[in-house]
Amino acid sequence: MLREIVKEKDYTILKIISSTFYTNTYIISSGNKVMIVDPGFDKFHAKELEETINFLKSTAPREVIILNTHGHLDHFCGNLKIKGKLAEVGVNVLIAIHKNDAYLLKDFSEHLLIRNIVPEYNLDVFDAQPHDPDLTIQDGDILEIGSLRFRVIHCPGHTKGSVVLYEQDRGILITGDVILDGGIGRVDLPHSNPLDMYRSITRIMAEVKLDSRVLPGHGNVFVLNEQAHYILQEAMLLAQS
Repeated sequence: MLREIVKEKDYTILKIISSTFYTNTYIISSGNKVMIVDPGFDKFHAKELEETINFLKSTAPREVIILNTHGHLDHFCGNLKIKGKLAEVGVNVLIAIHKNDAYLLKDFSEHLLIRNIVPEYNLDVFDAQPHDPDLTIQDGDILEIGSLRFRVIHCPGHTKGSVVLYEQDRGILITGDVILDGGIGRVDLPHSNPLDMYRSITRIMAEVKLDSRVLPGHGNVFVLNEQAHYILQEAMLLAQS
């Protein structure tokens, strides 16, 4: 079910759970533009996919960007499903991901390595097709969604191309699997690096306002300063192990 997180006069943020890994998909609307973050709609979430597509069609955006915070299937398996349905009604959709994770959208042999560690990471359940992104992003890029300006912060550690998106004026931090509710993302996967994660976490803490609202890839929305100490401590311990 789509749930409203933020509703202001110039923008709205909705959230829906979209995969068996309880992936958070966010729909950010401002003006006539929409950004969909991490559409992980697998076979068991067809109802949620339909609800999302119907909502998007009803809002009639001029342009939609699908932003993958990183290249794991539970965060991008809905890319083509949404793009195809919106194309039917004439909506221009661009799929974007950091340049260092772009290969994960099309080389599914990489995902078989993950299944060796996480048996539930089932390619059949994700029901995705390999594809290229329409554009690649990098550190420092600005994504303008109506009145919102999200800065891309490259945060490797969970994957080589993980990013967080920071809207400084509104205090919004979209973190994918870098920062989660209760800690940080996994660093024991084939594309992970604990030391890189520690460096990414310390950078976030230095560059982001601690009263920012965190929209994580899994779990509940929270305010960064509520968990900042624990997040830093966990990243440090993992980097030292």
